[in-house]
Amino acid sequence: MEALTIDMLRMDGGTQPRARISDKIVAQYAAAMAAGAEFPPVAVYFDGTDHWLADGFHRVRAARKAGMARIAADVRQGTLRDAVLFSVSANTAHGVQRTAGDLRRAVLLLLADEEWSQWSNAEIARRCACSESYVRSLGKHVRRTSSHSAKMRTVTRKGKTYKQNVARIGKATTRTGAKADPPAKTPFRPVLGLSEAPPPMVPLSLPRQNPLLAANTLIELFDTPWLTALVERIAGHLHAANTGDSK
Repeated sequence: MEALTIDMLRMDGGTQPRARISDKIVAQYAAAMAAGAEFPPVAVYFDGTDHWLADGFHRVRAARKAGMARIAADVRQGTLRDAVLFSVSANTAHGVQRTAGDLRRAVLLLLADEEWSQWSNAEIARRCACSESYVRSLGKHVRRTSSHSAKMRTVTRKGKTYKQNVARIGKATTRTGAKADPPAKTPFRPVLGLSEAPPPMVPLSLPRQNPLLAANTLIELFDTPWLTALVERIAGHLHAANTGDSK
């Protein structure tokens, strides 16, 4: 165990395993630390250059809040990917209990990885400390999403750019005079009223080919009321699209 300077810890490598950090827990930990309570060391992977925090994000933030400059750490030799892999099983036996969102985030992280997604459901379940059936259910969703994304490509013709479904290129079809897929929708821009100022806009860069990663990005950035409003709007849009109701 070592006492590491908090500022030297790298926390930006995707090793944060939780869906959300609890400010309430951070405050509780900080108060306990200020009162002299001792906490288990955080888990850190050192690749020869950087110290990647793999477990203990609540404790590190609490230590900073309590005015501490150093924190006890269990330092292991390994890469950033080693730290990420360790993080998906963190908090299964200690610390703040994982939520359903935390577990989902961990499993999806492995399923979305080019290498780890090749593992069996049983191995991913073992790494994430969950049931194989849970991995299987999420895996079906990921495969459907990936299959749909693989069928789409961006095409630019005559100065226009749009998404084209390439699944049936080279295959026989009974349709005649079929039209090309419509151009991709342009980003929403609010229309100003006579006396209204536009709401504040937040520039975002979301991966269009990976909706799961895009969703995780929104969850990290916005609060529950905002996400609830977004889900309700999307649900209404999908209902209208499925029923043919254009209202």
